Amino acid sequence: MKIRHSRRAQVRLLAGLVLSWNSLVLSASPPVKEALESEGLNSECLQEGLKYASDNMTLKTLRERCLAAKSPAVELDQVFEDNSGPSALEERIEAERRNKFEPYIMLPYRPNYILIGAYNFAQPNEQPYDGTDYVETIDGELQRVETKFQVSLKIPIADNMLGGRWFVAYTSRSFWQAYNTKLSRPFRETNHEPEFWVTYDQNINFLGWRNRLIDFGLSHQSNGRGDPISRSWNRAYARFIFARGDNVITLKPWWRLPEPDSKDDNPDILDYMGAGELHFATKLGKNHVNMMLRNNFDADHNYGAFELNYSYRIHRNLQGYVQWFYGYGESLIDYNHLNNSIGIGVQLNSWL
Repeated sequence: MKIRHSRRAQVRLLAGLVLSWNSLVLSASPPVKEALESEGLNSECLQEGLKYASDNMTLKTLRERCLAAKSPAVELDQVFEDNSGPSALEERIEAERRNKFEPYIMLPYRPNYILIGAYNFAQPNEQPYDGTDYVETIDGELQRVETKFQVSLKIPIADNMLGGRWFVAYTSRSFWQAYNTKLSRPFRETNHEPEFWVTYDQNINFLGWRNRLIDFGLSHQSNGRGDPISRSWNRAYARFIFARGDNVITLKPWWRLPEPDSKDDNPDILDYMGAGELHFATKLGKNHVNMMLRNNFDADHNYGAFELNYSYRIHRNLQGYVQWFYGYGESLIDYNHLNNSIGIGVQLNSWL
């Protein structure tokens, strides 16, 4: 009989009735709503809590936070953010795992941002164009102010293969002379970087830090241009990710894959880019700070780079963003040119 098969359906029906009753009690019953608010409970806060509170938040915590919410206009992010939950790094790892079985899923990799205005205190680099057809066009016409943006996505392609999770990714970073009407607003440089890597979960403690992930990967980076302004290199790298609370340190050493001298666009690139980079990222409420360091550790001819990023969450994933870069290798065409630029714009996701 049809009535016998439906224990699961009965459970679903009961759950639906409970949710419907909660909604009616909170929103459609003025006496109950008034009773709740007479005790200091914000009924709208309770309703929104059922939608937005994290899975780690208990009913007791939700009630306490709604008691503290003095008006319906209180910002939901502040009420429902569970500071006792997992760290920012763990939240990102778990979010990626929840989506790994979705077909054709694309996840954010590095930060996706646009700097509407980035001012370079250093002289724009025109040296690579000497002796080319470009030199007469751009001679003294490159502007210090330009737009810079980055698009970075990754796709999970295998899970638990040889004990790790496998990814492919693509990152594009562009430098656009958007305000240079005299040169018809050209893209000064665009760098393309496809990657492939495997990541392994770890639980190794070192000086109070937890080595959470170790990655091994391959990367190709180029500016997609012909000689003599072609720039490219290939790398094998390891990536060690350490976490303590909402603080994350990433150590990424690399080894440049050798190329024939006749095909090498930039044989001295390691002199300026070094053999790796160090990242530090931290999250404090809506504030995100990230720093990057590179150095070639050559006392006689020392080159390196420092990048400082600050973002502030405005709404959901939208963040106000400020970036300062000082050093070599901001782009491939500038790998051996000193830049000192600061820009402001918006960011869609951060490292954490």
